[in-house]
Amino acid sequence: MEIFKRSFRLKIQIGSNLKTYQELGFTDKSLKIEFDITMGVAGSMANGNITVFGLTDEDMEYLCSCYDPSRGIFKRNFVSLEVCYIDKLGLILKGNILEIDPNFNTLGNSINLKVMAGIGNNLSNNNISTSLANKVDFKTICNDCAKNNGMTLKFDSKIPKRFINDYSFNGTPFQQIENIRKYYDDVDIFVDGLKDVLNVLKKEGGEVINKNELSNKTGLTGKPIPTNQGLKVISLLNTNFYAGGQIILKNEKLKSFDGTYRIWSVRHFGGNYSQDWLSELILQKAR
Repeated sequence: MEIFKRSFRLKIQIGSNLKTYQELGFTDKSLKIEFDITMGVAGSMANGNITVFGLTDEDMEYLCSCYDPSRGIFKRNFVSLEVCYIDKLGLILKGNILEIDPNFNTLGNSINLKVMAGIGNNLSNNNISTSLANKVDFKTICNDCAKNNGMTLKFDSKIPKRFINDYSFNGTPFQQIENIRKYYDDVDIFVDGLKDVLNVLKKEGGEVINKNELSNKTGLTGKPIPTNQGLKVISLLNTNFYAGGQIILKNEKLKSFDGTYRIWSVRHFGGNYSQDWLSELILQKAR
């Protein structure tokens, strides 16, 4: 059905230009792309791979030469990817290129970009130092961490007041996120790199963010699968799903899995010329 026509907008910094490749309408034709992007409550910011087919030889040459052998790093060009269906585009990654793997053996050439959000800020502010003396409110420390990462803070209003004595830190902005995670095991601290927000949320009985329903009527495919991380479900691609958000799961069968869950991780994957155009969620029961 045409109503489910896939749509995307890919932006890549090539030289001094931010080039845009997109298919936004029913008749639009652009490059072939494939993507596999994951964001989660634990670990790093959104990251994954984008493979682009059919770039010009000139653009391929530029991207492949963005490596500085003397320093062992790429120039980390900016990249962003929006996907979904016509009139429903949603951002799934905004960040920088970490690694580049070209393939000149396929028809039209292809290039795989390993990408990650938040790299630019960590490169420009790669050594921050914070020292807060005496009894410091944990929320104040989280706000300092958010600012160092170029983000705003979402601090759960249901987290009780708590204090840390003589807080100090030295390192990269992302290392500071890892640093503050160690203090309390009843909160989750994670990044929404799409909205530039540092979330500090209560694991149990906290505020609810971004609640969606997932059922056969809204895109659920197959059956839920229990894993050691949580309940794995597959949906038609939906960019409204965010790590840390909530899902009301409704099954036509296996109703014992129905209930309210928190999204522990979400993986968007597929391609505009492939079978897959899906979102894979790991869910943990909300308390």
